[in-house]
Amino acid sequence: MSRIIVFDTGPIISLGLNDLLWMLKPLKEQFKGEFYITHYVKEELVDIPLKSKKFKLEAFQVDECVREGVINEVHEQHLMQTTRRLMDIANN
Repeated sequence: MSRIIVFDTGPIISLGLNDLLWMLKPLKEQFKGEFYITHYVKEELVDIPLKSKKFKLEAFQVDECVREGVINEVHEQHLMQTTRRLMDIANN
């Protein structure tokens, strides 16, 4: 089983506002796993800010991380199936 981190908006916003998104690529290499965000997180980090002037630069930077494959977008259905499986394991 590969190692995975699913990010919420908070950590990525903090990295973006502090101009530290560049750190994700070497961190991912050292982690030897995958970084994921959901569609809704991508929408909040990229799609909505690109329609306004505020946080547009950070949105471009996050979008670049997604396009380069540093951060991958996970489909919610797959995430929910995995969550249910882990909950079943934890509760039995």
